Amino acid sequence: MSAEEIAEEGPCVEVISDTKFAIETLKSKSFDVVDYDARYAQLEARLNVSFSNIREAFKHIPPCVTKERHPASRAEVAGCIAARKTIVSQTLPKMVAEAFSVLHRPGDHELMSDAIVPLTRALLSSVSGIDVDTLPADGLISDIFSQSIGISKRKKMDDGYARLFASLTAQYPDETPEARGARLALVILGHDAMIGTIGYSLLSLLSHNFIPMAKLAFEHEPQRTGVPYVDRQAITDTSIAGRPWNAGDIARVELEIFEGVEGE
Repeated sequence: MSAEEIAEEGPCVEVISDTKFAIETLKSKSFDVVDYDARYAQLEARLNVSFSNIREAFKHIPPCVTKERHPASRAEVAGCIAARKTIVSQTLPKMVAEAFSVLHRPGDHELMSDAIVPLTRALLSSVSGIDVDTLPADGLISDIFSQSIGISKRKKMDDGYARLFASLTAQYPDETPEARGARLALVILGHDAMIGTIGYSLLSLLSHNFIPMAKLAFEHEPQRTGVPYVDRQAITDTSIAGRPWNAGDIARVELEIFEGVEGE
């Protein structure tokens, strides 16, 4: 078996689509985030291949950081957002106007590629201080959470993160590694999620309103999520609502079940 054919051996995964069961699972102290860093450490040991830069990226992504380190990681990202909040608020209307100016032209338009993707990338660039248009989204951003890509692609991705970390260090030499990592985390977490959220919310709005877009009453907040699910891994043998879980099992909670649920 070649290195390219080696698939990452994953634990048992169960999809949860019941709201109450999902809430109990997410609140349970017997579950934590999936430790991607540990997964890559195991992969390194098996293959004798380094993925140090991918592992470094995961250490700065709050949803991938275990409970004891999560508050500090979340605080770094929140600080990054707060530092740019004023300037982003001032420039966001212009970003939206520029991205959706395509609608002023005659003919049919592909809203995702012509408007939503450019808007997302412009917004994330402004918030993170990283020029997102210089990043290969399918290689560095979208694939980092994939468990099914081959080893050569993982190595290529690791090399890409090495170059990105070097670029961030050169661009922000006075910042701590944690602060630079927070910038990167914003891009990784926000890119696909924001594109999907805006796209799904707009689709939902347009699907139920057969009137010109200029006359639509837009919601202040997105009505749909572009994040399909979150994973939580059992850190001990446990049982929830009579369902037994073994340590290492993964609960995959579908987030669309919470749409329209008040107070959750």
